[in-house]
Amino acid sequence: MTRINLSVEKGETVHDQLYVELRRALMSGKLKPGHSLSIRHLVDKYGISATPARETIKRLQAERALIIGQNRVPTVPFPTLEGIRDLRDVRMSLEGLATEKAAALIAPDEIDQLEVQYENMSSAISEGSNEAYLSSNWAFHRTIYKAAKSDMILDIIETLWMRAGPLVGTALIAENHTEQTMGHHKRALMGLKMRDHVAARAAVEADIGGAAADIMARLYP
Repeated sequence: MTRINLSVEKGETVHDQLYVELRRALMSGKLKPGHSLSIRHLVDKYGISATPARETIKRLQAERALIIGQNRVPTVPFPTLEGIRDLRDVRMSLEGLATEKAAALIAPDEIDQLEVQYENMSSAISEGSNEAYLSSNWAFHRTIYKAAKSDMILDIIETLWMRAGPLVGTALIAENHTEQTMGHHKRALMGLKMRDHVAARAAVEADIGGAAADIMARLYP
């Protein structure tokens, strides 16, 4: 196992940094449903003591990003069909709202970031790198939601993405998924450039709905 050294900033604890690391891994799709995260695994991988590992796992369990799986090991959960639908509906409402707000508030440098992230996704698809695509996909969406200038909305969206992120990779297997989702991304980007909140929101909602449909078709054929 390759050991990862956590970069603990001044004023942070090991627990804080480990939580950020695992939260990012969940949101970007690096951790998949069924992936186990035992205390021993975290201790060995990050070179930390058991206490911050245990605290982080408890925190993620409280946010329902982890459950207790087989042999009492913390695990990324497999969703029910109803759970996927609920998550889809809540995400469409909240992320649609954030996108609508972003259309009025987004800054030129944030548009530039979106263009770079869009190109990064395109390159990842061309190179066949699902991990790079998923990481850029989350970065693209987060840039939009951060542009809404609402810490409350962003915090809730990130919590939802801890549940959605592990599922997104499942959708990539579906035929024509990347072409469709990149079309939605392009329309969202153009809508934000034009400050067209209706078009931008519709594109993001279509992206979420399309991904959910592909996930459900894959997991519950």
